[in-house]
Amino acid sequence: MEQIDTPALPAVGVVDWIGTVIFGFFFLAVLLTFELVERISRPLLGRVRFKRFITAALSWSLNQTLRLTGARLDLATVPDLPRDRPYIIVSNHQSMFDVPFIGWVFRRYIPQFISKIELARKIPAVSYSLRVSGDIMIDRGNSSQSLKEIIKFGRRIESENTSAVIFPEGTRARDGVLKFFKPSGLITLLKTAPRAAVIPVVIDGSWKFQCHRKGPVPFGNRVTLRIGEPLEPAQFESPELVVQRTREVISTMLGEIRRSSDEERS
Repeated sequence: MEQIDTPALPAVGVVDWIGTVIFGFFFLAVLLTFELVERISRPLLGRVRFKRFITAALSWSLNQTLRLTGARLDLATVPDLPRDRPYIIVSNHQSMFDVPFIGWVFRRYIPQFISKIELARKIPAVSYSLRVSGDIMIDRGNSSQSLKEIIKFGRRIESENTSAVIFPEGTRARDGVLKFFKPSGLITLLKTAPRAAVIPVVIDGSWKFQCHRKGPVPFGNRVTLRIGEPLEPAQFESPELVVQRTREVISTMLGEIRRSSDEERS
């Protein structure tokens, strides 16, 4: 497995602060607007259609607010995958914005996320959507609760032919460095959704949005999302090997993105 160097922190200045203020205003406006839209539409649409249309629209809108920071979003298009089976979307995790990126790109496959339970409260639009649209909340300090929720989650995507999204690193890589995978959640999904194909996804550049904890969003950031070839778990001897191979694919794609970026700058 190749070693990927730690990227340098972007410098910031006055332009970054101005862009951050404008972005923050519209970002909050989108959240507050969709809080109202969600509460009206959820009883009318039902869970799956709510997820497919309203949550997807929220993801798209949040992505657009990032462009106010000069961000360039290079998001791959999902190949035409069969709709008669479930999928497990496995991605590295660099920032909270990874969720709307994946939510929009995979909208046709009803992506549902595994989230920490703290996010189910006090965040306009996001918390409500997490509670009512099929995402699951786990208590990272309670392994028994987490396991039960993931088992139910895997069985549900198996029966509905929808998709689960999991970030096996377990936490955001604020420095852009790919962390080791915590395998238990993904292995549980593989066992409870045996028909699911695994789709490796890599996101790079989103870590820069939050790399300065008390500072602005750097202006002109570029985010790249790439999708690997689906993996068929049945072709592997064990779920553990599926996890290993998935991380290898993500690591390789991440290295390719950074080499390509370096070549463009040189």
